[in-house]
Amino acid sequence: TVAGRARAGEVQEKSPLCFFGFIYAARGERSKIDPQILRLRPEEVIIPELAYWLGSLYAVLGDSPQALTWLRRAIQLGNENYPWFQRDQNLERLRNHPEFIRLLDQVRTQWEKNRQLLAAAA
Repeated sequence: TVAGRARAGEVQEKSPLCFFGFIYAARGERSKIDPQILRLRPEEVIIPELAYWLGSLYAVLGDSPQALTWLRRAIQLGNENYPWFQRDQNLERLRNHPEFIRLLDQVRTQWEKNRQLLAAAA
């Protein structure tokens, strides 16, 4: 579909910028991150993976409010990959944040429901 192609294009276009952004963020070089990435707004992004990557990027930067906003958007768009949220090292700075703990619980609950539905269907 056209929407599917647009979504794939969005991820292909932005993912290299995000990954370079991770490198710069880890080095503490926020100014080198492509401004195109930092200007994105959650309502503009419709790909759960891209929203998650942006949440992770902001977490590495130490910007918890932005990281949480993007992670909420990723969940809203359907990213319910609890194991990934649970072990992603990029999210370490958020682990003790009350809002992150709530988000993680929300994702875990949905993950478990989905596992039960799949088991019942099998």
